[in-house]
Amino acid sequence: MLFLWGMLLTGDRLSQLIHLMFVLLTLSLLPAVLKQIGSGRSWLAAAIMIGVPSAHLLAGWAYVEWMVAFAGLASFIVLTSGEGSEVAGGTGDTGQPHGSARAGRVLRIVLAGFLAALAVNTKYTAVWLVLGLGLVAYLRRRSPAEVAARYAAQRKVYAHA
Repeated sequence: MLFLWGMLLTGDRLSQLIHLMFVLLTLSLLPAVLKQIGSGRSWLAAAIMIGVPSAHLLAGWAYVEWMVAFAGLASFIVLTSGEGSEVAGGTGDTGQPHGSARAGRVLRIVLAGFLAALAVNTKYTAVWLVLGLGLVAYLRRRSPAEVAARYAAQRKVYAHA
């Protein structure tokens, strides 16, 4: 169903071009992810991804793997973007972010959910990707110190058992 209109119009060539568009979109998103991890290494990740033989093979076929990769990567970028938006928006007397920062956070979560749904609608095995994104979203709500303290407390409980 995904490539149905393209195949009705021109056969499989348009479907292959649509899939190639998602290859290019996915490769264009890589620098945004790697900028957060380590700047100056974006070209290396793109070179590794292009160097995988099956990536070349699938780029020319009308398959859905690159669409899932695009949707998952875009959802990850949306979830991890806006590092300082809560700080920039300031906090009120209750310690909660102001309305504009909260609205931006809700918009990012809705957009990430839409992209994650696109991945699952494209290929059902992307449900594992969505679960991983949910874990990222959950861990992003917590401060790193809180996560480390909770992990240490759980290890202590299991060590005594």
